[in-house]
Amino acid sequence: AFLFSVTVCVVGLLTSHRVHGDHLGEYRTVDVIRDYGYEAEEYNVVTEDGYILALTHIKSNSTKMPVLMMHGVLAASEQWVLKGPGQDLAFLLADEGHDVWLGDQRGNHYSRGHVKYNTSQPEYWDFSFHEAGMYDLPAFINTILNYSGSEQIHYVGHSMGTSVYYVMCSLRPEYNHLVRTAVHLAPVVYGLRKSLTSSLQLMLQNAEDLADVLKKQNIHEFLPRTSRNQRMID
Repeated sequence: AFLFSVTVCVVGLLTSHRVHGDHLGEYRTVDVIRDYGYEAEEYNVVTEDGYILALTHIKSNSTKMPVLMMHGVLAASEQWVLKGPGQDLAFLLADEGHDVWLGDQRGNHYSRGHVKYNTSQPEYWDFSFHEAGMYDLPAFINTILNYSGSEQIHYVGHSMGTSVYYVMCSLRPEYNHLVRTAVHLAPVVYGLRKSLTSSLQLMLQNAEDLADVLKKQNIHEFLPRTSRNQRMID
């Protein structure tokens, strides 16, 4: 049932659209889930290197194995719930009785805390998907296992959510046996330069110069969630 639910949802994930319109910025993932009539809680998870991350739990009384779902690049945990029950994978799994957990990687608009730095400081942004795999996923898994009492989890990753999983399994192999099943949607291992637009190729060719300019302007976040950017996305 777990793998079937994942398969059914792939097409829906690729064609998903936003709900809640202009009010989306006022909502957190836990609020969207509650609006659809499900019980949900949000936890703060602190990583080994001090980042404070959001982990959303769709509550269930079932004893089925927990499922951790990780979003793609420039996205957040809300991507798993915006279309609603009967369509989104998180709800389908919850309806099947799975204990569903939605993680938010460091730096997105739900996981912006740190025990020492704030987002206006360049030190906060000194990370890549490498650190997300080294620290974020293990912290999520530890929290889920401690809360549920389960010995293993299922894992679902989309796009960069697959990349960080590969990092974790490669560099922290002690976590491999804690994942019973890993399902990867649109997996990313390396960049496909031929598929990039000319503008993105130009950015890559001048990445170092562009980084220097942004640092001088004290700009460290790529495509922050602002009202203007949100209108462009919508």
